Amino acid sequence: MNIKRIIGLICIVVGIGLLFYAGYGKERMASARQEISDTKVDQGLIPDNPITDPIKENIEQGIKAKYYRKVDSYEPLIQLLTIGGWILIGGGVILLIFGRNKKT
Repeated sequence: MNIKRIIGLICIVVGIGLLFYAGYGKERMASARQEISDTKVDQGLIPDNPITDPIKENIEQGIKAKYYRKVDSYEPLIQLLTIGGWILIGGGVILLIFGRNKKT
């Protein structure tokens, strides 16, 4: 087997691994977002009051926004993993197709 074809196979395997890892990261980000949206901040510590309820909602939204930003900070990495995986798979396929031995 030609060295170009071996490198092509390695690229395909690594690309598939990157895509699986990116999918896992997307799944974890979605579950983290869901967990943040389901969380109540005060947990019943502050009694219901029509005067303080809007303030409490603003505080809760601010705290949740902080955690959403933290989760969203991983989005560029996940996109790079996805793009890199597809590029490696495409390059590996090209090397497999065109990496044949030359017949003399």
